[in-house]
Amino acid sequence: MRVVSRKGIVTLDGTAPDDRQIQKATEIAAATPGVKSVTNSLTAKEAGH
Repeated sequence: MRVVSRKGIVTLDGTAPDDRQIQKATEIAAATPGVKSVTNSLTAKEAGH
């Protein structure tokens, strides 16, 4: 997972273990002081990979 923040805009990309972790990462980023918006481009890893 890669997190980039510029001028209050956070971009998440890469992979996460599952959809629950993707949602959690988005929530944490959005709750961070100074964050104006979050763009989530994360994908869940396929089972067995």
